[in-house]
Parts: sequence; C-alpha cells; structure tokens
Amino acid sequence: MKTVRFDLSDLLPPAFGAKERAGMWRTLQRYLQDPAAINSITRELEKAAFSARECEKATGGDCT
Repeated sequence: MKTVRFDLSDLLPPAFGAKERAGMWRTLQRYLQDPAAINSITRELEKAAFSARECEKATGGDCT
C-alpha cells in the first residue's frame, strides 16, 4: 500500500507557501517566537497571501 500525504503548502501559491524562510514559513516562525503578536501576524499572513496570489495571476504563476 502506498500512502500519499498533502499539507497546506500544496494548496498555496508557491511564492507564499513553498519557500523556506519566506512567506508563510517565516510568518509562522514569528508566531512561535511571540504568540501574543497574533493580530499583527495574521494581518501579515493575509497581506503576504494576497500579494503572492496577485503576483501569480499577473505573471501566470511565475512568482517563485
């Protein structure tokens, strides 16, 4: 039997979810360092996700 697993980054634009030390990865690291900053961190996540999606739409997906 073969097991296939997917995670959140499989559904995200690569410019936001697939780069180590950037995008979502970096922002979630900030959360681990300072959970009390959740409001600014969620705003940062939303802004970065929107920017990555807009870039992918404008370039046809070449924003990595």
